[in-house]
Amino acid sequence: MEEKMKTLFAAVSAIGLLAASPAYADTTGTGEIALNATVAPACGIDAHKSGAQSAPGWDQNDITVDLTNGGNGQFIGQTETNRSFGNVWCNNAATVTISVAALTSSATTGDVGSFTNRFDVKVTTDAGVYVGQGEDLVLDTTGTSGTASATGNSGGAFETGLQRFGGADSIEILQDATNRRAVAGSYSGSVTFTATTS
Repeated sequence: MEEKMKTLFAAVSAIGLLAASPAYADTTGTGEIALNATVAPACGIDAHKSGAQSAPGWDQNDITVDLTNGGNGQFIGQTETNRSFGNVWCNNAATVTISVAALTSSATTGDVGSFTNRFDVKVTTDAGVYVGQGEDLVLDTTGTSGTASATGNSGGAFETGLQRFGGADSIEILQDATNRRAVAGSYSGSVTFTATTS
């Protein structure tokens, strides 16, 4: 019996030692992989977010002007509507310039009372929102050296191809104020939307 008591006492002592030992708190180990990325400021054209270039609203065709459309060689004006700059995008604030250049030729004549080598262009465009001018911005080359433009900051990332502000509402090639005829030759002008990241 004494032997049993010694064994029991030893067992109770061992349990007592375990109970008296400090308890180790549970901890949570975390292994973490941080994910990082850097996107450089950029601007581009094409690749509309919701469709291909062939989708509706991608009207970027050049305009051919008939400078003899009056039937007697006099130009009576031409208006194009619902034109688009296509899809210009910037992933950051950008400096945007919309510019219009008159339709001109390098051909000249001494008879400037009857002939001209310049026809002014007037553009009304919702894209004015990108230069801080709001919708229906008007740019007119009349009374200028041949170019009218507006520049501003977009204020953030943008994409023009969403059709609401995608381009010009109208492009008017204006009749000469004194009905002069066009000098023979090649003529060129433009409506341009340029964006450069800030």
